[in-house]
Amino acid sequence: MGRHGLKKIPSGCHGGGCGVCKIRILSGCYRVGKMNRDVISPKEIEDGFALACKTIAEGDLEIAVVGRMRKFYRERL
Repeated sequence: MGRHGLKKIPSGCHGGGCGVCKIRILSGCYRVGKMNRDVISPKEIEDGFALACKTIAEGDLEIAVVGRMRKFYRERL
Protein backbone atom coordinates (compact mmCIF):
# COMPACT_ATOMS: atom_id res chain seq x y z
CA MET A 1 0.00 0.00 0.00
CA GLY A 2 2.78 2.36 0.90
CA ARG A 3 4.37 1.88 -2.53
CA HIS A 4 1.13 3.08 -4.10
CA GLY A 5 0.64 6.04 -1.77
CA LEU A 6 -2.33 4.47 -0.01
CA LYS A 7 -2.60 4.89 3.73
CA LYS A 8 -5.65 2.87 4.72
CA ILE A 9 -7.90 0.00 3.86
CA PRO A 10 -11.55 0.99 3.59
CA SER A 11 -13.83 -0.59 6.15
CA GLY A 12 -17.50 -0.39 6.95
CA CYS A 13 -18.35 -1.30 10.52
CA HIS A 14 -14.83 -1.30 12.05
CA GLY A 15 -15.93 -4.23 14.17
CA GLY A 16 -15.31 -7.37 12.12
CA GLY A 17 -18.92 -7.82 11.08
CA CYS A 18 -19.48 -6.46 7.57
CA GLY A 19 -16.67 -8.00 5.50
CA VAL A 20 -15.90 -4.86 3.47
CA CYS A 21 -12.23 -5.02 4.46
CA LYS A 22 -11.61 -8.72 3.65
CA ILE A 23 -8.03 -9.35 2.55
CA ARG A 24 -5.87 -12.37 1.80
CA ILE A 25 -2.54 -12.38 3.58
CA LEU A 26 0.13 -13.84 1.31
CA SER A 27 3.13 -13.50 3.63
CA GLY A 28 4.19 -12.03 6.93
CA CYS A 29 3.37 -12.48 10.61
CA TYR A 30 0.07 -11.29 12.02
CA ARG A 31 -2.66 -12.05 14.51
CA VAL A 32 -6.39 -11.45 14.30
CA GLY A 33 -9.20 -10.56 16.65
CA LYS A 34 -12.75 -11.92 16.64
CA MET A 35 -14.32 -11.95 13.16
CA ASN A 36 -17.96 -12.60 12.24
CA ARG A 37 -18.28 -16.10 10.74
CA ASP A 38 -21.08 -14.84 8.48
CA VAL A 39 -18.52 -12.84 6.47
CA ILE A 40 -15.41 -15.02 6.82
CA SER A 41 -15.49 -18.79 7.21
CA PRO A 42 -13.10 -20.97 9.20
CA LYS A 43 -11.84 -22.38 5.85
CA GLU A 44 -11.09 -18.87 4.57
CA ILE A 45 -9.18 -18.08 7.77
CA GLU A 46 -7.21 -21.31 7.32
CA ASP A 47 -6.44 -20.22 3.72
CA GLY A 48 -5.03 -16.87 4.86
CA PHE A 49 -8.07 -14.63 4.57
CA ALA A 50 -8.78 -12.08 7.30
CA LEU A 51 -10.62 -8.85 7.94
CA ALA A 52 -8.20 -5.93 7.85
CA CYS A 53 -10.01 -4.17 10.68
CA LYS A 54 -9.26 -7.16 12.94
CA THR A 55 -5.70 -7.88 11.72
CA ILE A 56 -2.67 -6.79 13.70
CA ALA A 57 0.52 -6.91 11.65
CA GLU A 58 3.64 -8.03 13.47
CA GLY A 59 5.86 -6.72 10.66
CA ASP A 60 5.46 -6.17 6.94
CA LEU A 61 2.60 -8.03 5.27
CA GLU A 62 2.02 -8.86 1.64
CA ILE A 63 -1.72 -8.84 1.00
CA ALA A 64 -4.10 -9.38 -1.88
CA VAL A 65 -7.16 -7.19 -2.22
CA VAL A 66 -10.33 -9.28 -2.41
CA GLY A 67 -14.08 -8.81 -2.43
CA ARG A 68 -15.65 -5.39 -2.33
CA MET A 69 -12.31 -3.58 -1.85
CA ARG A 70 -11.10 -4.52 -5.34
CA LYS A 71 -13.05 -1.70 -7.01
CA PHE A 72 -11.77 0.86 -4.49
CA TYR A 73 -8.16 0.00 -5.32
CA ARG A 74 -8.64 -0.39 -9.07
CA GLU A 75 -9.79 3.23 -9.19
CA ARG A 76 -6.68 4.42 -7.32
CA LEU A 77 -3.86 2.35 -8.84
